[in-house]
Amino acid sequence: MPRFLTGTGLGQLRLELPPNHVLWSQGDPAHGIFYIEHGQLKVAVVSPSGREAIIMLHGDGKFLGMRCMVEPRRRATVTTLTACSLVRISVAKTIRMVREEPDFAEMFIRDLILRAMDGYEAVLEQLTKTSEQRLARLLLKLANFRRDSKQGVIAVPVNQAMLAEMIGTTRSRVSYFMNKFRRSGFIEYGRQDLVTVHKSLRGVDRDRPAS
Repeated sequence: MPRFLTGTGLGQLRLELPPNHVLWSQGDPAHGIFYIEHGQLKVAVVSPSGREAIIMLHGDGKFLGMRCMVEPRRRATVTTLTACSLVRISVAKTIRMVREEPDFAEMFIRDLILRAMDGYEAVLEQLTKTSEQRLARLLLKLANFRRDSKQGVIAVPVNQAMLAEMIGTTRSRVSYFMNKFRRSGFIEYGRQDLVTVHKSLRGVDRDRPAS
């Protein structure tokens, strides 16, 4: 836990939230950012026609809601997937910390840059990668590989419909690819629907025409 994110004092507040809790809804006033100490959350956008699209998942050590620094309203709905421990930081406090805490400024800017890179890569993959490749990369990302590990576990309740939304394909295609990955030994299903992802899944991400 970073020393400057205590969750106490002026401008900070710690929150302990259960699964399936709506942290904020699309269109709500935006008054602060959140740091995820522990847990997983999903970010979803609802179109004017009422269709929901899950655009990303966030976990430990990430910031949420940074658009509040420049926009007065939330552009998406954020919901907890697991029990979460969060630190809420007001906009004014965030600005002061960026100016006065070099370590926080470095951490904050790094997260912003990585978020921008993820957005760029997502657009690029949608144009150049197959649905199978996009699913493989998403599973590898969700599994949170540690250094030198040969496998990782997706420990959040992510169903096939959710995966399909995130990579821009149908649930039936995701089901087909998941079964293919399992038969090939790239993934395993365990207790409580946990999915183990093997590093060998990276071999799926080969250059070939998009479909």
